[in-house]
Amino acid sequence: MSISVPLPAPFMPCPGTPAIPFPTWLKMFENYMLVIGATGDSWPEERKRAVLLHALGTEGQRLFYTLPDTGTTYATAIAALKGHFVPKVNVIAERHKFRQRAQRPDETVNQFLASLRELAAVCEFGNMEEQMLCDQLIERVANTRIRDRLLLEPDLTLAKATTLALQIESGLRDANVLSDANATAATAPVRAIQKQPKSSRRWDKKKPAAPAPAKAQPPGNHRSCFRCGSTTHLANNSACPAAKVTCNKCGKVGHFSRVCRSAQKESKKTNSTTASVHCEPSVPDTKQANASEVMVQEIGCAKNFVHKVQIMPNAVPVQQKLRRLPFSVRQAVSEELKDLQDKGIIERIDASPWVSPIVVTQRRDGGRPRMCVDLREPNKAIVADCHPLPHMDELFSNLRGATVFSTIDLASAYHQMPLHPESRDITAFITHEGLFRFCRVPFGLASAPSAFQKMMSIVLAGLPGVQVYLDDIICYGDTQKDHDDNLRRVLHALTNAGLKLNMKKCKFNQSSLNYLGHTISKAGLHPDQDRLTAVINAPAPRDTTSLRSFLGLASWYSKFIPDFATIAEPLRAVLRDSTDLNFQWSVQAETSFTTLKGLIVNSPALALYDPELPTYVTTDASDYGLGAVMTQLHTEQSERVVAFASRTLSPAERKYSTVEREALACVWAVERWRTYLWGRHFVLRTDHQALTTLLTSKGSGRAGLRIARWSARLLCFTYDVTYRPGHLNVTADCLSRLPLTVPNEAADEPDMIAYVFKESLCAISLPEFTSACDDCPELKQLRRQIEKGWPKSTKCLPETIAPYFQVRDELSVHDSLILRGTDRLVVPTTLRARVVDLAHEGHQGIVRTKQRLRELYWWPQLDKLVHSVIASCVNCQYSDKVAVTSPAPLTPVNLPSRPWEKVAIDITGPFENATWDCRYAIVLTDYYSKWPEFLKEESLPSDQAQVSRKRPIQP
Repeated sequence: MSISVPLPAPFMPCPGTPAIPFPTWLKMFENYMLVIGATGDSWPEERKRAVLLHALGTEGQRLFYTLPDTGTTYATAIAALKGHFVPKVNVIAERHKFRQRAQRPDETVNQFLASLRELAAVCEFGNMEEQMLCDQLIERVANTRIRDRLLLEPDLTLAKATTLALQIESGLRDANVLSDANATAATAPVRAIQKQPKSSRRWDKKKPAAPAPAKAQPPGNHRSCFRCGSTTHLANNSACPAAKVTCNKCGKVGHFSRVCRSAQKESKKTNSTTASVHCEPSVPDTKQANASEVMVQEIGCAKNFVHKVQIMPNAVPVQQKLRRLPFSVRQAVSEELKDLQDKGIIERIDASPWVSPIVVTQRRDGGRPRMCVDLREPNKAIVADCHPLPHMDELFSNLRGATVFSTIDLASAYHQMPLHPESRDITAFITHEGLFRFCRVPFGLASAPSAFQKMMSIVLAGLPGVQVYLDDIICYGDTQKDHDDNLRRVLHALTNAGLKLNMKKCKFNQSSLNYLGHTISKAGLHPDQDRLTAVINAPAPRDTTSLRSFLGLASWYSKFIPDFATIAEPLRAVLRDSTDLNFQWSVQAETSFTTLKGLIVNSPALALYDPELPTYVTTDASDYGLGAVMTQLHTEQSERVVAFASRTLSPAERKYSTVEREALACVWAVERWRTYLWGRHFVLRTDHQALTTLLTSKGSGRAGLRIARWSARLLCFTYDVTYRPGHLNVTADCLSRLPLTVPNEAADEPDMIAYVFKESLCAISLPEFTSACDDCPELKQLRRQIEKGWPKSTKCLPETIAPYFQVRDELSVHDSLILRGTDRLVVPTTLRARVVDLAHEGHQGIVRTKQRLRELYWWPQLDKLVHSVIASCVNCQYSDKVAVTSPAPLTPVNLPSRPWEKVAIDITGPFENATWDCRYAIVLTDYYSKWPEFLKEESLPSDQAQVSRKRPIQP
């Protein structure tokens, strides 16, 4: 069995200090030789030596050929490289480094021991190495508890010390986790259990709200309403919001539970009591549910979640003016503000650096106007959370096989997430009643969607049969029992998290589901009929703008219609032939318009993608478009369509040959559906038989450069290419011949603008950079010189730090780092080549690479190193970024034995002052006698044969 293993990274691809020490790299290379079976006498010495030199890199090979005693065998080459790259070890200095090595705060015991073993390998401790490691572990371990425990142990060996240290470290880590959990539990408020009224024998359907914290009352006799607690009116006011409300405490009508007097009496009798109540959530029986029985749910409050808004450091607060409201809506706004205050969503304040106005809109049902806060100015200063929202394709794919669905809607979803006290001022808003701010996350806040999605992902993490998109939750199951079990777990998780539902919008035990503009059922995926109103009621376009809008709206449903491009072609023809002033609506366009609306409404169902089923991607290309269809083979041995796709070719792509257009269709389709295909085997079907070889490894040597590059882009996919005759490739052929007018520059997948099939360079971390600065002799000497002070000239300075003398006034020391100015780091010698490689990533030119470096780094002769690295970059040489044209070397010619045995011929001209028949000359020279012959010409000969026919030369 043959094993394909890539070579190790080149040891020295460019001038400078190698990124990996030679002994470490040599071990990697020897492992590679062992894997490919090149050890011992299995390979000849010359071949092993050639592989070694190839793995060294460009600069490594150049240095190797300058070394003495390189020999002709693999062993002598290794010895020569070790003699050059492996410095002679100073045992005293290495032992000093070993004794100075201490455990860092972020380092575990295992990592500390590994570092000590690496240092001890060159200290020549001999039989004392284990004892020295044990002593250094005890002396330099960071945790004093580990040190104290090890000192108490008699006859301590390294193995025993390591075991004890790891056990203590693990125990301390677990203890910290438990203490954090206990601290969280201790800070939770303890609520006493209220007794039920004697007249009530059952639990109330509504969970009693937590009593609001008592507010400090100003001195004096301030009368308040005993129904709602407001100080702005008394209980006899007919506008009191609590006049017809049922109390959750005593069950009586006419007051809120927070001012219930029976609850106050019970609380006086209650001492410090702790109780635990476990509620098993039940699955709602939707068959017996009645809208009149569904009570209005209170606003919940998420437990253990607080959203803190991140504000840009240079943000300037904006205070906007009050927008005056019409008198007809002021009373409704006042009631809304009062309701939000009672629920603890907003609070009144006196001043805030941020002030936003409110906007009032009418509700769809014609009820009380909706009050919204215009947070556009604060949103400009907010750093949005980066938690991703799930993609529709991912959500739909996870619903495969489901037959029973339920949708759960949270009541005022964002208002159930508490807002951090430090983040409340940015949500302040001004009304005709004064200044308020939010205590919960408001709608319209830039960071709210990502933060809420993150919270819901944590709350429902690990639960099967549930998908969440912001406040829309789907619970599903393959059977009724699976659905009920999944729903019970979801409701239990939401209850534990303190979240409340909007029962009016929840739907349970549904055979189909309307979700994100789609209808999902056992049959597959349909467009949501409720969302098709705009398409169904769309009038016939009367100008290019309305036609372009209709095509954009209808194109969103193109994945449901296999021949969408064919039917829409007359509409696109109208766009091509019409202008804004001359709109030419034809009979064919009217037929296409009517047919298209009918097919969108009655479109077939698409199958939901199943990663366990065989997948086929069928492509085709015409002279002006590409088409593709993705299908899967189901258990009934029939292929079901998962998605359709098509696009037009750009003017440049239309000039491709037939095989190149067919190959482009394959590459475009695979990359478009990368989310489905990457990491899984699939079959790529084409009606061009040559591609079955050209897009595989078999045809890599026969494909043109363009197809070879496209084939390289597909290396990360696992697929087989099969031939399908054109008469069987009807769907993809139709899509390609009348494709969608999609600009080629627009990417279909926003997260896949570019895919680089290459291992990225590793960035340099701050600990690594600091460690390199500590170990760099040049920077050590420079640091001491800066702290000591600079002399008046460079005569007293060592050669290594003399180049720093010109910028001595700009250098400063901060901990272990040296800065030039305020923002540029001085790079240690061991990291300079690596920093240049990072700046050169993407093969930027010399100027751009130096610009990127000068923004953050500096060292002497930076420009020289950049020029050297880019000059040795093969890719940059190919792209002619650093190519330097040099004349070919002169080659001596041996003297012929007789005249006219060897001649040279060339063409010269044109001559500016010559006559028309002497503008060019053919020159022939004998190498032996140097005798020249000239032939005048009025123009350049077209080929070599024409030159030879001018005048035959007889030797």
